[in-house]
Amino acid sequence: MKKSIIITFVTLVLAFVSCTKPLPYTADNQLLEENPCLVGEIQMEMKLPLGFKIISQSYTDSIAAIRALENPFDMKLLRIFADTILHANISLSDMRHIPYEKTENDLDFYKTTYNANGFWDQVTIERYHSENYPKIVLLEMQNSSKTLVRGLFYNDTKAQFCLDYYFPTAFYADFMPFVQASIASIQPNYEIQIQVDESGKLVWECPCCNNKDQAKMNV
Repeated sequence: MKKSIIITFVTLVLAFVSCTKPLPYTADNQLLEENPCLVGEIQMEMKLPLGFKIISQSYTDSIAAIRALENPFDMKLLRIFADTILHANISLSDMRHIPYEKTENDLDFYKTTYNANGFWDQVTIERYHSENYPKIVLLEMQNSSKTLVRGLFYNDTKAQFCLDYYFPTAFYADFMPFVQASIASIQPNYEIQIQVDESGKLVWECPCCNNKDQAKMNV
């Protein structure tokens, strides 16, 4: 029985990867910010395109709260980054609570799911895999003024998080290499962050839930 379960699991993993192509991008550090951005809630890290800075977390949380009220089953917004000169932004969202079936159904009908109001002139999709993620779905939506590149990153079973790169179409040719380098830089990170507070005390922070109460931790 155990052997058949293992074989079934391996078969599913192989099927999961077989319909994807190797991610063709590389993390060119000349196009990226030097220090990686760690996101403990979903245990990942990434490097931002040059010029992007994180937006206030309180502002991001307020937007996330509004979105949750409008649609409790939508992705949970975690971070927003912006380049004020380029008038571009990047948003990172948690997808772990969204059922696999819903995500895949949306992708099966991506041309209508992601363009229901006809805002985009074209919508394309590509499926890849990398050393760190068995499946990465990249959607590209574009019209004459704006471009949105959306990346869905999976573990062995379902989508874990989503990254949206939103920028003016006029800069498409120049900015896409930065987007591709940033996507290639994304990798898991399970480090627990240790900080020092104002009194000099070490503060441990859980990378999953950001809990700082050591009484509630098991290390």
